Formats: sequence, structure tokens, C-alpha cells
Amino acid sequence: MVPGDARYVDVNGDHKYGVEDLMNIGNGTPTYSFGWINDISYGDFTLSFMFQGTHGNQIYSGSFPYMYGGLGDARNATSTDALNTWTPAKETDFPTISKTGFNPLNSSRYVYDASYVKLKNLSIAYNLPAPLMSQWKIHGIQVYVSAQNLFCITSYPGYDPEVTNANFTATPAITQGLETGVIPNPRTYTFGLRASF
Repeated sequence: MVPGDARYVDVNGDHKYGVEDLMNIGNGTPTYSFGWINDISYGDFTLSFMFQGTHGNQIYSGSFPYMYGGLGDARNATSTDALNTWTPAKETDFPTISKTGFNPLNSSRYVYDASYVKLKNLSIAYNLPAPLMSQWKIHGIQVYVSAQNLFCITSYPGYDPEVTNANFTATPAITQGLETGVIPNPRTYTFGLRASF
């Protein structure tokens, strides 16, 4: 090890770092998940919303080490956090970017709390008055606007704590809580019209 290297726990006490010191870190399974769906109607208007979230789960980010220049070359860094790495002139708790130093990518440094509360869906609908519809021989017309993934409250520094590799692989149990550059859920808006004849 050299100055600026990350420090790791010597699990077996042999004063060396090796495979014998590997241990399980993090837990991708939430302690509990929750959701709240409700419709509120007033006159011809209906407001619908859906909140969902989890608590107690963690994510190991395989993306952040690379964003910080974890390949051993600062030119790979895409995060301003790489500016806070350890140097002899500026000692910090962020390991130096070194091609020869001991800074493996897989460590608890990249395990984050993934608890979140998200507004998954919000929609407002308006039903045109029935007398107006009857003269057109239409049973009903509803105009609506909806939005998905409007906001997320979380301490996770990545894009989306809801999305991990478990969403996209054939082995979700193994990859739950693992994130390696997966695409986050997009925020989308929809405008529409429903008609019944």
C-alpha cells in the first residue's frame, strides 16, 4: 500500500489483504415496500395519484468507481468528486487515483442507502358534461393529462434507486441491489382523450 490508498478491514487478522478478507456487504432486499393509490373526484374532475417506495435496502453501484476514475486513470473520471481525491498536498478520505495503488473497485465505499419515496403516477381527468355529449350521440368524453416518475425523494446519489440490474436480467435474485449503468426510469407526460359511443 502507498499513501492515499483506501484502507480495508483485515478480516482474518493476518496483516495482509487477500481473498480471505472478502465478506458480504450490503443488502438489496428492502425491509419493507409500500404504496399509496388514491382517486379524488370533484364534479367532472378526477385526480389520481400513486406513491411507492422502499425502506432498508441498499445498492452497490458499479458505475461510480468508473465515474471517479477508478480504472486507475483520472482521464476516465466523469464526476467532479474525482477532484477531491487524496494528494500529498490535500489529504482527503477519497482514495487517490493510482495505477499502482491498492484501490479495488468492489468495496463498501460504493454501497448506498437505496430507500426512496417516488410519485410514480399523477393524472387529472375531466369528463365533458353529459348534456353536451347527448346531442352528439356520444355517451362520454374524458380529457386527461398524466405524468409518470415526477419526483423521487432519496439519499441515493445515482439516477434512480428503483432500477437495478435485477430489472433486466434473467437472475433477478442474484442481481437485486446491483447497479452497473442501467438506464433509469424516464419521466414521461401523456395527453389523451377517451370517448365512448
